[in-house]
Amino acid sequence: MKPDSDRSSTPVASLKERQRQARETAILDAAENILAAQGWRALSIEEIASRVGIATGTIYLHFAGKDALVAALIARELATAVGFVEGLDPSLPALTRLRAVLRMLLQRQVSGMRLITEDMQEWRRLATADAGCAERLRTLRRRLETLVDDGKDRGELDLALPASVAVTALFALISPRTARHMESALGEQIDGAHDALIRLYLRGVARDAAVIDEQGG
Repeated sequence: MKPDSDRSSTPVASLKERQRQARETAILDAAENILAAQGWRALSIEEIASRVGIATGTIYLHFAGKDALVAALIARELATAVGFVEGLDPSLPALTRLRAVLRMLLQRQVSGMRLITEDMQEWRRLATADAGCAERLRTLRRRLETLVDDGKDRGELDLALPASVAVTALFALISPRTARHMESALGEQIDGAHDALIRLYLRGVARDAAVIDEQGG
């Protein structure tokens, strides 16, 4: 029998560390639910602690304050988006991958994290001031620009369209402000609006817009 030291070189998190991670996840989940339902101004450390069932001071063992907590929440959402893009099959057409990315991001705006929809300045401040958020946002942008460049190399996307412009336009479509205006104007018709937005974006970046029509959006 091999010595225990030879069985695995991967460190196993201690019970205490796993409990800490689970508590941090619960804190972030509670904050996300409050933000999605009530917005930035309704979010408080006291309310989060009440929902999680812990003392207010326990939250400060994980986060320095409200800003740090929400920044971590934004960073988590950005990490999810990066993981989604990186997990797409590179053999798929670039237009198919872009469609999947847009649909995922638009759906998360509605069902998940409509972060700070009533206060865009706060969202921008937190997302750009926190090093973790800023780095994940840069990573997401780089991954999407690589996807666009791949589509141009394959002849699927407009060769004259800079990748940075294509990605900036995509971000504009999924911004909290866009989500707020669409929900206010369309209500229950939001899913159909998402389909139209995706089709509009893909027609704008495709080398041949007729391909988008043939694919049904």
